Amino acid sequence: MLIEQLSVLLQHLHVFHSLTGMLKDSVYVRVILNDFTKAFDIADHTVLMSKEVELQLPGNIYNWIGSFLSQRKQFQS
Repeated sequence: MLIEQLSVLLQHLHVFHSLTGMLKDSVYVRVILNDFTKAFDIADHTVLMSKEVELQLPGNIYNWIGSFLSQRKQFQS
């Protein structure tokens, strides 16, 4: 198993453990899970950034996504 896969597995186990504990204690839980890695690897980064401008996203969101996309490799699968 690759270290990246192990890391994801451990993160999932940690989240699952935390959620089951909260549910056992009758705590209201909402979860949003996002995996941006593959989606951004196959998309044209310049197109994504231009769409952000069209959508008029706040500057901090634009900068965050731009930072995420910089120094990333792009490939077609």
